[in-house]
Amino acid sequence: MAKDKSTAELVNVLPSDKPQDAYKVIAETSKPNIPLKLRPDWDRKCTKRTVMTIPYNAKPFSNRSYIREALKDKELEVDKEELTQTVNAVRNAMDEIIPGAMRVMKWIESEVSNAIKRGATELKWVTPSGFIVSQRIFKKDWENIRLQVLGTARLR
Repeated sequence: MAKDKSTAELVNVLPSDKPQDAYKVIAETSKPNIPLKLRPDWDRKCTKRTVMTIPYNAKPFSNRSYIREALKDKELEVDKEELTQTVNAVRNAMDEIIPGAMRVMKWIESEVSNAIKRGATELKWVTPSGFIVSQRIFKKDWENIRLQVLGTARLR
């Protein structure tokens, strides 16, 4: 779909003499850019959940929790700055290693955002196999009200 041969090889879509491991490649690529104290224990398990979810539009906030959990399993604690540095390293490695998938994700995100701005309430498209996808957009309407006792409240 992204016309990115290197990514297709890395995720075993194209034939290869041996299985490829995208999580390990992302971990190794990001390793020089993470805090020194994490490098000895940094492996595919630390990046797997983040790498799996970014193409589905996971944001840095959720990436932070996935990486923190993986490090906690290894009994490693990180502060806010170290975690931010690590998340950025993984996301940058993905831009470098799987550029086609990242470009497609960013394009889809942009198109959905544009549709919402135009007032769309539903997105429809046909996959290459002919499957028709229809996704309703549930946008919550909120109203702020000022209360005399509790201050400001947000209602739906």
